Amino acid sequence: MKVVLVGMPISQQVHGSFTNPSVPLSIGYLAAYALQDRLIRKNVDLEILRLVLGAPDSQQQDDETILQEIMLRTPDVVAFSCYIWNIDRISHLSQMIKLVSEDITVIWGGPEVGFLAEETLAQNPSVDFVVRGEGEIAFAELIKYLFRKGLDLEKIPGIAFRENGNIMIGPEPSLVRNLDDIPSPYLGRIFNLKEGPEGNRMLLEGMRRCSFRCGYCTCPGNVRYFSLDRLRREIEFCFEQDFESFALVDPFLNTSQARLSALADILQAIDPKQKKLGPCTLIAEMLNEEMVAVLSRMNIPIGETGLQSTNPAVLRNIRRRFHPERYQRGVRLLQNAGIPVHIQIIAGLPGDTLDGLKRTLDFAISLRPDRLSCFSALLLPGSYLYEMRDRFQIRFDPRPPHRILGHYSLNYDEMLECLELGNEACIEYSWLSKNEKNLVADLDLEQFKASGTPRRLRRINTMRTPS
Repeated sequence: MKVVLVGMPISQQVHGSFTNPSVPLSIGYLAAYALQDRLIRKNVDLEILRLVLGAPDSQQQDDETILQEIMLRTPDVVAFSCYIWNIDRISHLSQMIKLVSEDITVIWGGPEVGFLAEETLAQNPSVDFVVRGEGEIAFAELIKYLFRKGLDLEKIPGIAFRENGNIMIGPEPSLVRNLDDIPSPYLGRIFNLKEGPEGNRMLLEGMRRCSFRCGYCTCPGNVRYFSLDRLRREIEFCFEQDFESFALVDPFLNTSQARLSALADILQAIDPKQKKLGPCTLIAEMLNEEMVAVLSRMNIPIGETGLQSTNPAVLRNIRRRFHPERYQRGVRLLQNAGIPVHIQIIAGLPGDTLDGLKRTLDFAISLRPDRLSCFSALLLPGSYLYEMRDRFQIRFDPRPPHRILGHYSLNYDEMLECLELGNEACIEYSWLSKNEKNLVADLDLEQFKASGTPRRLRRINTMRTPS
């Protein structure tokens, strides 16, 4: 039986240039875990196909070209890993696959479909199975079922499917309790980055789930860790193969001081002057002098920290606690250690207003970060806000990336004003020199409102105090 696992990462445009796409780590995990099974290893030809979306260059492939790539492999099963950036393309490809051959089994998994398995099957007749939640166990069991048909499909955890015209939802997904039971797709040579489109950049996962319950996020839960020995071997592999860089995709890096110190020791042992580690996400309120000293030893290029909002109404609605003094202290500690800081904000969350966003931006600017970014609020399936969308009167685009268009505290016109204010302020601030950043006072909201045109292009003309 031939199974093709398709990963379709995106190359995004940042400041006029296109970034290298991310490694589709999820399909690497699926393949590595499934191939541990003797039955699958002996009877299933499992191939990974990595493609790139978004870049207008030779890496970009249109749907027909992708279809040809898939069909040339004469698959019995095609499985897609679905995210907000690729689900529209996957939907079209799945329809074309079924037009070419109805006998091919199409499997979808990933966060864009797993939380809405029943709706996904109802709206997409070209999809045969949806894998819910973390997919390693469910995918391996489903592949075994498709090969020998001897298992009871209804008893496979984490699977949704059709039977006699009805949509069936199986038991809740099973979790891999010991994450080291998932073989590394790098160490097991599931991926060959030097032959792929990712530009020799590794993504590493040190943990799953997040101990915080932020309402816009889909990964709150009990934290599980990959062992530090596993991480050490993967990082050593990065240096042995002379990959360009590696990045930890954990919700945040400073989960515990002991684990952070151990990771710093690993990097110090490999190369005290290493420059391969990418940006790290940090919880600023949790930082102390000892943690920052450890981060300095690790030579992290920039610390990214999510402020999101200082608006009390927003914070209540997204179940997020905010301690301004502790946040400010964490940012200052990083800056004093010479570690650049990137503060990130979300505009338009339920409870937000234009004045409330201005206060959030003013607070962020007062900390003089090296970079400042503002993101549009999204309503992700599986999040707390998605469950509470009626309570907060949230109106959103049902198509990905599911932008919030309005809610009880912002109508659509006001939402646009918030996004314009946030984007313009962050872009202008981030392009200032360090000396110019030190001269920024706060945002002139009245001038921002007055500068609107019929085309709704509003720019912030005065952000700096006189020199």
